[in-house]
Amino acid sequence: MILGEEGSIEMPDPWAPESRRHGHKTGFTIHRDGHEPELVAFETALDSYALEAELVADALPALEAPWPAMTPADTLGNMKLLDAWQAAVRPGPAASGSV
Repeated sequence: MILGEEGSIEMPDPWAPESRRHGHKTGFTIHRDGHEPELVAFETALDSYALEAELVADALPALEAPWPAMTPADTLGNMKLLDAWQAAVRPGPAASGSV
């Protein structure tokens, strides 16, 4: 759930398409204060594995996927953040490694 000042967005399955192995549909619901919920649904032509394979094939000449795919730097930044988060919540001595 994403909360805002004037409502929220509910994403029961944040993967597009849905996380089922060969899903083609997904969606989310917008809840605006004082309004009826609005369902935003969409369907893809390909299942998630085909979409991933297509992105890789398209990105190979440039050696990096185009936006909005994550860059290698984005991936490393997320890994460092997750390591720091794990170290902060893990009981006992700080985890080894630097952030």
